Amino acid sequence: MIYTHAKGAISDWLADHAFEATDSIASITGPIDVIHGHHNSVAGIAAIRFPGVPAIFVCHDLEAWHDAPPKLPNFKQFVAIGPTSAQRLMQAGWVSPDRISIIPNGVDQDRFRPGPPLPEKCGRALAFCKASEMVKPIKDACRRRGIVVEFAGYGTGNPLEDPAAAMPKYDLVFCSGLTAREALSCRRAVICCDNRGLGGMISVQRLKDWGNNLGRKVLTQALDTRNLIRELDRYDSSDATSAAGMFAAGCSITDCAERYESIYRLAMAEGVANQEATASPDVLGFIETYCQKPGNPRVAAPERHVRQAGDAKPPLIDG
Repeated sequence: MIYTHAKGAISDWLADHAFEATDSIASITGPIDVIHGHHNSVAGIAAIRFPGVPAIFVCHDLEAWHDAPPKLPNFKQFVAIGPTSAQRLMQAGWVSPDRISIIPNGVDQDRFRPGPPLPEKCGRALAFCKASEMVKPIKDACRRRGIVVEFAGYGTGNPLEDPAAAMPKYDLVFCSGLTAREALSCRRAVICCDNRGLGGMISVQRLKDWGNNLGRKVLTQALDTRNLIRELDRYDSSDATSAAGMFAAGCSITDCAERYESIYRLAMAEGVANQEATASPDVLGFIETYCQKPGNPRVAAPERHVRQAGDAKPPLIDG
């Protein structure tokens, strides 16, 4: 059973494949074995709706307000998609490190399948842009190296409905995070970048240095034309193919799902103590912190409940 604040294209896709998604928590009835929560408001509402059901919470981001772990008694296990997200969980001050597991995002390799062998010279590129300011430096760099580039992503107004079908048609993909993992599964050359910065051309050596980090931690260079040209000049079809194969071997969504199932079992084995009918202070605190009330300053400045004004900004080590 899938609960969301707002239904959209993904909900329609799920309905077409016999999975029902709802935006009404009251419409969901038991019995439920475990709650798998992403984003604290929906996860918290589900936990409050089913106070006797054990829950896990998955953190994706170091700073986003909706990735702060909900301090509710149901949540027994916590998952981070990388070291930065694990740091976010530990910064909460009440999440025990022995309850945190790191599970990188998995890729459906039945969908994101290898494309044709990479050519010796890069000719076509696809750039996923989270923000419009990415377009110009990528376009300029590709033009100077004679590479035809096409753009996708919400920063361009072209969300690209089926990236799995599109990626294998290109030699090189500009992207980061999960999209980079998917491009590598398609055995494409990848320049890791987004609006936060530039990591560079993914190579065998860089994968050894970076590990599973294809986000914030490695985006240490400015995303400008000069740096992009330097990374384009690193294109090596043989090394890119080896790097992609090496990475794809360890990011199957099947392995990812099996690891999540083990976390479910841990949470279910612990169970949840019987909850009194009256909401606990933690429950009330959660509702007051995240409720979208008109005029609530936390809605206008949601980061305030992550860190107080004047506090040192936490280091950005991964994404």
